[in-house]
Amino acid sequence: PCAALLAGFSGSLVIGLAALAVFIIGFEYGVVSLIPVATDLYAGLPGKGFGLVIGAGTFGRGVLTVIATGLYDDTGVVGACVAAMVCAALSALTIAAFAARRSPSVGR
Repeated sequence: PCAALLAGFSGSLVIGLAALAVFIIGFEYGVVSLIPVATDLYAGLPGKGFGLVIGAGTFGRGVLTVIATGLYDDTGVVGACVAAMVCAALSALTIAAFAARRSPSVGR
């Protein structure tokens, strides 16, 4: 939602800074909240799941840095925000598909 707000009000410094602050705080909260999910990806191997999530996140940030920079140069903040929204939607769909295929290891 913050990326959409930032894209929609890209001409307003006050709204843009507020949306950016909430976006960054939400991102960091999401990363920390993902730790229990990551450690539950492989039953009995919490380090493997955590390592894969950290590696995938690092790879994604590296790749999207190049993409977002190009989009920002071409379209301004709107292009980078749209890319963030698309990636967030794809991430949510991937997590939902993975969760539907397995049951958690907790409680076994």
